[in-house]
Amino acid sequence: MSADRVVFGERDVAFGYFYLTVQNVLCTFIGVLGYSFLARSVSQVDVGAVAGLALLASLFQLLSDFGLSSSLAKFVSELMGRGENPSGYFLSAFVFRASLALVLSLLLFSFPDRFSVLLF
Repeated sequence: MSADRVVFGERDVAFGYFYLTVQNVLCTFIGVLGYSFLARSVSQVDVGAVAGLALLASLFQLLSDFGLSSSLAKFVSELMGRGENPSGYFLSAFVFRASLALVLSLLLFSFPDRFSVLLF
């Protein structure tokens, strides 16, 4: 086995799975607590506005990802397993996501009235 190859054991995989599961549960819990706190502190009309903005943010986050996160994790781990350097994939993914986020942001800033009519 070469010195530059990284080997993960069962313990590392189990710890990674546990870490991701706990992170997902905590993020969901914090989101629910934050939304419930916000819903109690503002009026009913404002809760609808917050729900619409959260929907818009989730939609843009979904559109800007295009499944790139999961595919990047798959291909990078495969390349690391073969002992290849995956740094080019990170740069490509960053440039793609940054340009897509820029286009979506420009759309939102260019047509805010249309998005507000669509959502509300």
